[in-house]
Amino acid sequence: MRIGIYNRWLHVLGGGERFTLYLAQILAKDNEVYVISQRQVNPGEIQARLGIDITNIRFEIWPNLPDVDLSKFTVPFDLFINASHMSVLLPQATRNVLIVYFPSWSGQEWWQPLLSLLSQYIVWPLLRIETFRSALARLMPDGLARLYRIPPLHFREALKRYNLICAISRFTQQWIAEYWGLPSEIVYPPVDIEKLTPLEKRNIILSVGRFFSGGHNKKQLEMVQAFKYLCTTKGLHGWEFHLVGNTTCGFRHQRYLGKVRAEAEGYPVFFHLDAPFEVLQQLYGQAKIYWHASGYGENVNRRPDRFEHFGISTVEAMAAGCVPVVIGKGGQKEIVINYETGFLWETLEELMDYTEQLARNPALWAKMSQAALQRAQDFSKEVFASRVYELVLNAEKRG
Repeated sequence: MRIGIYNRWLHVLGGGERFTLYLAQILAKDNEVYVISQRQVNPGEIQARLGIDITNIRFEIWPNLPDVDLSKFTVPFDLFINASHMSVLLPQATRNVLIVYFPSWSGQEWWQPLLSLLSQYIVWPLLRIETFRSALARLMPDGLARLYRIPPLHFREALKRYNLICAISRFTQQWIAEYWGLPSEIVYPPVDIEKLTPLEKRNIILSVGRFFSGGHNKKQLEMVQAFKYLCTTKGLHGWEFHLVGNTTCGFRHQRYLGKVRAEAEGYPVFFHLDAPFEVLQQLYGQAKIYWHASGYGENVNRRPDRFEHFGISTVEAMAAGCVPVVIGKGGQKEIVINYETGFLWETLEELMDYTEQLARNPALWAKMSQAALQRAQDFSKEVFASRVYELVLNAEKRG
């Protein structure tokens, strides 16, 4: 079967791109699989950053145009899987599947159809001009990305063309139903459990997440402030806080990174920027505690898109024996069983209190570490592969 998997943002090599490549890796065992993007991505960089074997995967580059112009390119595929965040490209393949990380565009607000209308007749014609696109990409890379994410007028019609909609968590599934009024199936993202094992543990708190401003920001600044308070007020000595994450181009993103680094000055806080997978593996193995704070200070009913849609890094940390101390919102609640495989917190005071308990009680930490390691097995590549094949067959039947 000829399968096309589309991800416009493949070059970001974040969580959604990891999902895309694992999906391609599994389906490529029995099918001819193409991963489609708008930019050439170095296979060596994929291997180094994500540690994913892409030997049997073929790569295809489509024109860097709005989704509304890409529909015709889906025709040659028996199965087209749209795994690009905030894309409802109108597919024309024999069977079509939409992967939804989060349905950020509800289509319910009064201004959204007006914005789509403006984009279709003014913005997108300009984006078809190569010189305009190039200039905008240089001057406002974030702005170009945002423009591409505006769904077309036929947003609802495009959704109907998909035989199957897959959500990456119950949290995402809930908002698909709320925003779009459509059913979906859950496919939890996979974690390569075999590559993550406990090493000799050190007094390390670890957090993994891209450094960027706005949106579902990873709240590195607030976590650094909490760690400083633990050191100065709670007397938590001999511990280190390590932050791993890819950097993001653009002035406001770089300014945010600079602010986090300035806040950490003078404390045992270490930054691992754009680190290769081997560095991340080692840190997961050595760390005792894992922190995650996406969504802190946000209203889940007003801005659900600012919360972690699932939490791959949390599962990765658990697979290496880290005890997760993560915000009890979004997809994190589906991973961590509170007081058993880790702690779920609501306030920074709770984050610090749970962390202090683990740091000062080795027996509690050891018990939770084993429970976390066992829980991580529920999100293995084998579980993911089984679910993918089940749903691909369903998509075939519906087609």
